[in-house]
Amino acid sequence: MERIAREAGVSKATLYAYFPNLAELLRAVIQEHRAHMTVALERLPETTADIRSSLIQFGQSLLAFLTSPEAIALQRMLAAEPGLRRLLGRLVYREGPEEMRARVARIVAAAAARGDLVVGNCERAAEHLLGMWQGTVVVGLVMGGRARPSPREQERAVEEAVDAWLRAYAPSVRGET
Repeated sequence: MERIAREAGVSKATLYAYFPNLAELLRAVIQEHRAHMTVALERLPETTADIRSSLIQFGQSLLAFLTSPEAIALQRMLAAEPGLRRLLGRLVYREGPEEMRARVARIVAAAAARGDLVVGNCERAAEHLLGMWQGTVVVGLVMGGRARPSPREQERAVEEAVDAWLRAYAPSVRGET
């Protein structure tokens, strides 16, 4: 907290006035990023085209965040520091990936209820899409084995994943090439 206060240009007392501990500060940061990324998911899409558009917008925002230097640094820090991983790993997972999967699953469930998607397990379908977006990019960045993809490469990867995912789950696009 001392280092964060110093880098933010505030006193520790000011920082502690807003955040009682590191976990609460990190939770606030994650929630802020999550709110920005999930704007596309706030309104339930009503058609397959709306689902595609919403998922692409969300996926692009998510992938831009996950490949950002800040997100990669956080993942590296959690992987390298057992004490921080014990303290913050569960929080980061619960507030980040787990919550993102739940939000996408709600969109999937609503679309399945309307008959726009044929899904047996909405949580698993959401996880499939999230995994397709990340591919090996995030792992490669965390390991230092690859360069960050350009915005255009990220857009193309997200669109291709959404289209492949819709071919698997949307009856109206099954069998199309």
